Amino acid sequence: MSIPAAFTRHRGKSFASLAVLLIAITSGTHAQASTVPPQQRLIDLVNQQRAKAKLPPFRINQKLGTAAQTFADDMNKRQYFSHVTPEGKKLLDRLKDSGYFASPCASCRWKAAYAEDIAYGSQSMDQLIQSWMKSKEDRANILNPAFVDIGVGMNGFFLVQDFGAITVTNPPPLSSSALAALKQRVIDLVNSERAKAKLPALQAEPHLDKAAQSQAADLTKRNYFNHISPEGTTPSDRIKAAGYAPIPPCNGCSFNTYYGENIAKNQETAQEVMTAWMNSPGHRANILNPKFQDIGIGIDGPSWVQEFGGVDVSKNGAAKP
Repeated sequence: MSIPAAFTRHRGKSFASLAVLLIAITSGTHAQASTVPPQQRLIDLVNQQRAKAKLPPFRINQKLGTAAQTFADDMNKRQYFSHVTPEGKKLLDRLKDSGYFASPCASCRWKAAYAEDIAYGSQSMDQLIQSWMKSKEDRANILNPAFVDIGVGMNGFFLVQDFGAITVTNPPPLSSSALAALKQRVIDLVNSERAKAKLPALQAEPHLDKAAQSQAADLTKRNYFNHISPEGTTPSDRIKAAGYAPIPPCNGCSFNTYYGENIAKNQETAQEVMTAWMNSPGHRANILNPKFQDIGIGIDGPSWVQEFGGVDVSKNGAAKP
């Protein structure tokens, strides 16, 4: 689409874990009197405002800078102005691509907060900062103590400013009784959702529990996040290896066995991880799958795993003698 001579847009949310704050700004590309690069000049001006508020300066983060510059280049090249690319890639996707969300440690739990400002215009950097500080929303963003990292990208009249923060926590190891209680809490929440859908409750199954706990421990120990292990082991491989062998509902009949797995990382409570799973179509489908009768839960550090299993009688009916 065509781009106006100067354009400002604002969209925002309250700060929360993994919340996206999208706050538009007006920027410029006028030459500065000093030899300081324009990206650094903007960061310096932002940090001057933070110093006045007795806040620490933003740290320049290379990965945020890469994400911001790549996005500014793309908007200038294809002449669009939006927080979402024509293909639908959002800020979260771009920060993942830049590597900003790489886990800072294996056994710790961490949260990320991030924000993005985009602008198109021709004000000077000083004029830009002055207008920001007169705006309630923009001032709050600049002086937000939650953000610690910054990256800036510029191309033509397009400017992108990405903010971020990675907060690491190290919760104490759970006792065996506390772990069992937390697993049961997850199962209770699963069955609450199934009851709403008029589905029978899932039963805790020790072999599925063994597979889930082993997978959660491996995700944490080796610091990866995937249903398939680095060696290529799949959820069905793990579930079978753990000894899960559901009993068919009839003697001598043909039946099918079903498996499923949900994983998550960095959620702090059972309710938080269940909310995340229920908001995801694929994870929700596993939780509400009528073909599952059994469940096992694994929790280790920041890693959460659900293993599902079940059988049903084949449409072919009873097996021939």
